[in-house]
Amino acid sequence: MEIVIGRGVPLPRNVIMHLPEDMRDELKVPLGPVVHEDELVALTGTSGPICTVGDMTTETAYRLGLPIHLAVVDYQTKRSPDPRWVEALSPVGDRTVEVSNAPATVTSTMYNGIIAAWSSPTSVKMVVEGEEDMAALPAILHSPEGATVIYGIPDTGLCLVQVDGHARDVVSDILRRLTYR
Repeated sequence: MEIVIGRGVPLPRNVIMHLPEDMRDELKVPLGPVVHEDELVALTGTSGPICTVGDMTTETAYRLGLPIHLAVVDYQTKRSPDPRWVEALSPVGDRTVEVSNAPATVTSTMYNGIIAAWSSPTSVKMVVEGEEDMAALPAILHSPEGATVIYGIPDTGLCLVQVDGHARDVVSDILRRLTYR
């Protein structure tokens, strides 16, 4: 089966992208500048719609009053269940969708859910059963021009990706090199 990776192009049902071992170090490199919480408001400004990936990242952006269009969360901290996020993130999103996604993968349900969320006229909180560690990739690929995708880097800061053609090209290349099942 040939998989087409492109903005707005859904993955076929039941396809799962897997991160190969030899790409793990590459994905540890941030896709944009790493900033601290006190810089976030000034750097996002009125740039366009915002997507947050990660519970702490989403809580930070929400607390700072940033207009989150898409929040991808899993109610975990460092891959351990963290029930405080359920309550803290309850006001985020006009509607909630649930998807399943294992660590180091991108399922078609998460990938296609991100496409649908960007097309939604209302804000969306996507709750991932499993792990949202790779959600930033399809979020960047499918976001509108000028959007900002923010994801957390544990114990380091927040990676801020201002989405443009270059960011999408980088992510497309990464997604094409994942293995598919």
